[in-house]
Amino acid sequence: MPFYAIPGTYHVKGLSPDGDSLRFKATDSDHWKLLDGPAVRVDSKQRAQLRLEAIDALETHYRAGGKTWHQPKELANAATDRLLDLVGIKNVVWPPSRYRVRSADDGTPGYVLTRAAERYRRPVSFAYAGKCPYQPGEAVNLNVSTLRKSVNFKMLMEGHAYPTFYEGLFYDLRNDLAKATVQARRRKKGVWKHDKSAALTLKGTESVTDDYPIFPKLFRRLMTHYGENGTFDNFNEYLERRRERTVIVSLCHFTHFDNQIKQTATQLKLVRPVEDMVFPG
Repeated sequence: MPFYAIPGTYHVKGLSPDGDSLRFKATDSDHWKLLDGPAVRVDSKQRAQLRLEAIDALETHYRAGGKTWHQPKELANAATDRLLDLVGIKNVVWPPSRYRVRSADDGTPGYVLTRAAERYRRPVSFAYAGKCPYQPGEAVNLNVSTLRKSVNFKMLMEGHAYPTFYEGLFYDLRNDLAKATVQARRRKKGVWKHDKSAALTLKGTESVTDDYPIFPKLFRRLMTHYGENGTFDNFNEYLERRRERTVIVSLCHFTHFDNQIKQTATQLKLVRPVEDMVFPG
């Protein structure tokens, strides 16, 4: 199944972008009809919320248990700032809360390569800045060379995001994104300088909201459990009840996410590298 080239503009003014999602207005909204999956949801200004394929940046405002949680703000904000820079949005002004952008020179030109919308009706996309080199709506063979020009690849390569791979991502693209992740980790880029996904000491919520970055999917599950129970205790049992399917790529092993988490009285550990896991789409 090909990817489709959809040109348009990126927008953040009055919105809440983060390091892996922002709004995009297609030049021709009919092009969204080319995608597999549910119909793309657009707002009153015909802007779609993109889900950037294969990357997961630190959470800036995650709701769980009636509260809004965040991961270490300096790194999370740096990821958002870098994403906006990569798509050409300049002069971004935030309020102290950094919840909604007050003003920005947005409406910058770019294009996405996408082939499907996910269950929340967001186009799963590789994003690019500048003039689209393809005909609008053209079917494109997305190879590794084209992948490396994407915003997604650059965010991983610079350590501004963790990889999160879902079913449907072609193996050659996933392999190259995994290699970029390994390089970023070795160079201690961005989140990898302080990452504690493989050895986190839990001393309270500040351990993950302020002190150390961890794999965002793990953070979301952890804070949902905490929001429901007011404790990190029995987190693994919570994951077990979810039965979240996971494939360990290097082992060709089909399992569940709870089997990749080890918890003791004081520590939480993700036992597999994040780039070695694939999740349901």
